[in-house]
Amino acid sequence: MAGNMGDALRKAGLISKQDLKKLDHQDRVRRKDGGRDGPDRERKHQNRPGRDRGQQRRDRDRVVERRRREGETSDEDLARAHDLVKSQATRAGVGGRRRWHYIAPDGKIPFLDVDEKLGRRLENGDAAIAFDGQGARVIDRDAAAKVDAIDPATVLYWNVP
Repeated sequence: MAGNMGDALRKAGLISKQDLKKLDHQDRVRRKDGGRDGPDRERKHQNRPGRDRGQQRRDRDRVVERRRREGETSDEDLARAHDLVKSQATRAGVGGRRRWHYIAPDGKIPFLDVDEKLGRRLENGDAAIAFDGQGARVIDRDAAAKVDAIDPATVLYWNVP
């Protein structure tokens, strides 16, 4: 809010000097809360075409819930999804200093230790965490899309692009 616009509003008598300071403070706090990638991330989300990510997540959650209620996922689909996760899983980036939490099929919230590179890939949706029948595995975006088409409940964490 600082700069020409704030000065113009103040001169016009629409906001007081104190209100201008509050707005400047809020801007600084917002920029600080964004972290090291804050301004870039905010700009990227503002320019993103199509539906918002929240709507995409809600749609996916509805499909998962509908399939759970109807028992639509067969045992062979589940086995196929687990086999795909096992074959596409990677250990690259696992074991770093950053904790990545996800919701397990039993409702618990465990975490994986990941490095910075894998953390960025998970944030950007380039990687996902999926269940292979025994535990959580990291898979890439293409594998996550295939597994999600077979059984969305198998994908435990995926920041859908």
